[in-house]
Amino acid sequence: MSAAEELAHRAEDLTASKAMMPAFQLTMLSVLGGIFISFAAIVSTAVTAGGGLAPGVSRFLGGLVFSFGLIMVVIAGAELFSANALLVVAAASRRITVRRLLRCWAWIFVGNIVGTTLMATLMVGSGAYEHGDGSFGKRALEIATSETAMTIPHAFVSGILANTLVCVAVWMTFSAKSAADKVLVIIPPVVIFVASGFQHLVAAFYSITAGLLLRAWVPDGFWTTINTPSSAYPKLSWSRFVVHSMLPVTLGNLVGGGVLVGAMYWLTFLRDHGRNHAP
Repeated sequence: MSAAEELAHRAEDLTASKAMMPAFQLTMLSVLGGIFISFAAIVSTAVTAGGGLAPGVSRFLGGLVFSFGLIMVVIAGAELFSANALLVVAAASRRITVRRLLRCWAWIFVGNIVGTTLMATLMVGSGAYEHGDGSFGKRALEIATSETAMTIPHAFVSGILANTLVCVAVWMTFSAKSAADKVLVIIPPVVIFVASGFQHLVAAFYSITAGLLLRAWVPDGFWTTINTPSSAYPKLSWSRFVVHSMLPVTLGNLVGGGVLVGAMYWLTFLRDHGRNHAP
């Protein structure tokens, strides 16, 4: 058996085991997942705020520090809806039912929303948006606007590309022998997706919620400081968040991680093995 095939079998076992977690445990770990990714998004915003660097360098540094979020998720133990697109491997092998698959996705989705919403609220409440003469807050608004301004097809395809890379990173951690190994395999795919501007659902949960709360809650003095009125962000709204980001990016993330990674490896290495689990 090749190393790649052994890895596929390990992924099948791990995803099947994860899907059997109690709902409460899965939800709490998903809240933590949202919190960890939000911290990564916050520091990525800080690193890319204020200009002064070439766009490519800024994107690279933003992706590098954002990778810390997935590192915390994997090593500390937390759950992301995007990464759990890989549960299709266990479902395809009939180790879990479709009903259980959907149940897991639902709890993780809710937990991630709770975690990212909490962090967006705390970020605004902390006054961090005022850092750098408001450059941090302005950058947060720019990120949120760029995500809600996308067309639905672009958001969907961007979601596919982002989660293909995220799930490749998670897939590679299944072969890691140590925490250091996990860190090393996580960083490159995450840097690629962030630097390329692809859309990751959980990161978008935080970024857009933070932008919406900033637009609604910050005092008038902030807009004077950054010399930009709130009206300069007309495409930053709750309706565009849902229609132009949440829905298409969710579907894109499922296709990227579930089909282009999970299903592809299942078809390559586990298809015949999966038949052995048929009732």
